[in-house]
Amino acid sequence: MGENNETPIESLESWLSGKPYWEQYSWKINLEKESLSDADIEQCYQYLSEHLGIIDKLPEEKRTISFKNEIMPVQEVQVEPVNLKLLEIRDFVGERICYH
Repeated sequence: MGENNETPIESLESWLSGKPYWEQYSWKINLEKESLSDADIEQCYQYLSEHLGIIDKLPEEKRTISFKNEIMPVQEVQVEPVNLKLLEIRDFVGERICYH
């Protein structure tokens, strides 16, 4: 079994680069935008429809999509652990338990 020396980000970039164009496009605009417009969603649908053979090949030239240096690692958030204490179990009926 060979070693994979890719970082998690590089691994994700490689994985995305191997996806069909419609999926790459969908991921790319989701990474670039806070929310998608109706036009964005329609374009995704057109690329998917083309990929599935539902419609003929789209006439426009597709732009090359690269994920290199587009994916940033998520900063870890320090969260204080919370201690929970079960105070009571009541109203036990069959397999349901109500926690209060």
